[in-house]
Amino acid sequence: YLIRVNPTTGDPIWAQLLNNQADLSGFPGFTGVYALDVDTNGAVYLTGGSRGTNLNYGSLSIFDPGSSGDSYGFLAKVEPANGTAIWLKRLNRQGIGNSIAIDPTGNVLVGGAYFLPDYDADAFVTTFDVDGINRIKKFSDEIDIHQINGDVKRRIS
Repeated sequence: YLIRVNPTTGDPIWAQLLNNQADLSGFPGFTGVYALDVDTNGAVYLTGGSRGTNLNYGSLSIFDPGSSGDSYGFLAKVEPANGTAIWLKRLNRQGIGNSIAIDPTGNVLVGGAYFLPDYDADAFVTTFDVDGINRIKKFSDEIDIHQINGDVKRRIS
């Protein structure tokens, strides 16, 4: 679940289920959110990894009919008032998103890992605009990305 709470009372404001179904090999589906950030309008962006045939967030889904135990990265933009998904994107096959930052214009930068058949993990960085359109994707076998930082002016490093 993704839950927004009142910062003063701790009472829940809304809760939304983010879940996955079992994959074709019989393993139960799972979904993990590994990083989130909030833009200047209050929209929540979350990234992580999922395994199974359908990643579901409200009325949106990522369908992976051939899933047989592979995890894949995802990115979601969430409405701040009620927690509904504005858009949901698949980042890669056999990987996870584990770091996120938003620049002042609303562009989203996601870093993470993708896994090769020999189980070696390599890094990726990708950007999306406010409408969820993928702009740039870079891969590297030289580094691992664990954190992307933004300063008080939301400049990303």
